[in-house]
This record gives sequence, C-alpha cells and structure tokens, in this order.
Amino acid sequence: MSTPLDDLMADIIARIEAGTPPWRQAWSRAGADPALPLRANGEPFTGSNSWLLSFAGALRGYGSPYWFTFRQALAIGAPVAKGAKGSLAILYKTRVVEGEGRAGEAGDPGGEDADPKVLRYLKTYAVFNADQLTDCPERYRAGPPVDPAVRAATRNAILDAVPAQIEYGGAQPCYIPSRDLIRLPAPEAFHSVDDFLATKAHEQLHWSGAAHRL
Repeated sequence: MSTPLDDLMADIIARIEAGTPPWRQAWSRAGADPALPLRANGEPFTGSNSWLLSFAGALRGYGSPYWFTFRQALAIGAPVAKGAKGSLAILYKTRVVEGEGRAGEAGDPGGEDADPKVLRYLKTYAVFNADQLTDCPERYRAGPPVDPAVRAATRNAILDAVPAQIEYGGAQPCYIPSRDLIRLPAPEAFHSVDDFLATKAHEQLHWSGAAHRL
C-alpha cells in the first residue's frame, strides 16, 4: 500500500516525465507567486515540510502560502471544504526519559544511576491549504505578485532545506547511491536559474527515493 509521500513523489516524477514539473508553469495564476509555506500563525514551515508543502501546493495549483490542520481551520471559522484532500506534513519530536539509558556503575540495568535515554519519533499528519477552506478570511489568500529575483531566491531556499549533500563539478547531473550524494554542474553552466533549480529538484527526488529513506 502506498503512503502519502509515495503518492506525492509519484505525482512529481510523472509531471517531470511529462515535461510539466511543478516548479515550472506555462500559465499565470492571479497573485499566486510562490512563497515559503506558512503555518496558521504565520511562521514558516521548516525542514522537509518546507519542500513537501511547496511541491504539493505547486502540483495542486494553490495560490496561498498558508496551511492549516483541520482544527486550525475550524478555529478561524473557515472549515475545510467537503471532499478536500489533505497534504502530507511530518512531525519530528524527541523525548528524554530519565533512568532508562546505560547501566550504572554497579551494573544496575537501569534506575536512577542510569543515563537518560533520548527517544526520537516521526509521525505524519494532514494539512490543508487556505484555498481548500470555506469562507477563508482574505488575509490568508494569495498576496500580490513577487519580484522574479525574490521568487528565484525563495525557490532556492526551499530546495536548500532538503538535507541532501550536493557536490558541484562535472558535466552530468546525477545522484550517486554509493556515496548518497548529488552531483551537479556548476550553477553558471545552466542556461537559466530556472533550469538550475529544476535540475536540482529532480536530483533531490532521486535522493529522497533512496532505499534507506523509504
């Protein structure tokens, strides 16, 4: 059974193969320039959620940068539209448990003298774009058009949030599984900034699909 992340990656790859990647459009959506995905309180998403929601928004044509959980949407009086499909977000947390780490000096398997143990876990949850809400307040709608230079910088910031190691040099972009890194030609070797960002995103998709990450 496929996961929401599998579905998103399959959709992105299909768009790339069809020549319509989510970061390149042949049409204009009023006021729908890309921005870093924002939480309901206006704080930007970080880490993997930044690029996951950026791709999800581009694939589905959303204009707003704001994303809400089901309860957050209700809290602003704008319930999620009937039949709306949520997008994947990831929650990463750590918790320190006292007295459950290594044994103490006396060989005690646990207890007060044992080192604390750090528990790490991931969970996924659904978020909805402001465009999917009913009677959403205007302040969460798409803003005015963004300067092209700012737009390119924003796209690059989204891709830089992906924790993939990138090595620049050579003539052929590729992902190298044995070294778990991406190799790209120097940025100035590309015909345009958009071509560079599209290639960078494409190779990051291969990186994200490595067996040890699935």
